[in-house]
Amino acid sequence: MKKNLKVSRLNIAYEDVLKRTELSSSTVIMVHYHSILLGWNTWRKQWELPSGHIEDGELPNQTAIREVDEEVHYILEEIKYIDSFSVKSSAENSAHIRVIFYTNITRMCNRMNLIMILIWMKMTN
Repeated sequence: MKKNLKVSRLNIAYEDVLKRTELSSSTVIMVHYHSILLGWNTWRKQWELPSGHIEDGELPNQTAIREVDEEVHYILEEIKYIDSFSVKSSAENSAHIRVIFYTNITRMCNRMNLIMILIWMKMTN
C-alpha cells in the first residue's frame, strides 16, 4: 500500500520547536562550495541528506550533530536551525515533526566512510 504524505511547514522558532512533543527526526543540509552532501540509503534505495531519529532526552540539534558523525563521519562545530516540518502519512494517526538544520563545511574531512556511498551534488541556479 502506497502512503500519501501531508507535509506542512511550521515556520516557528527553534525555542518553540523544543516545546513540541511530536519531534521525530533531525536533518542537516551540509554545504561545501555550492555543493550539498548526499548519502545513498541502501535500504530505501535513494539519495538522502544526513538525518536520524531524535532519541529520548536528546535535543534536535544534538541529534543532528550525532547523526552526521555516525552517518558521514563529519564532526560539526556549528549548525543553524532552518525550519521544521510536520509530516503525516495516510497510515498514521498523528503527525511527526522533522527539524531541519544547515551547516557550511569549510574544510573537508579525510575520514573513510564504510557505511554509505557519499556524493557532493553541485547546486545549480
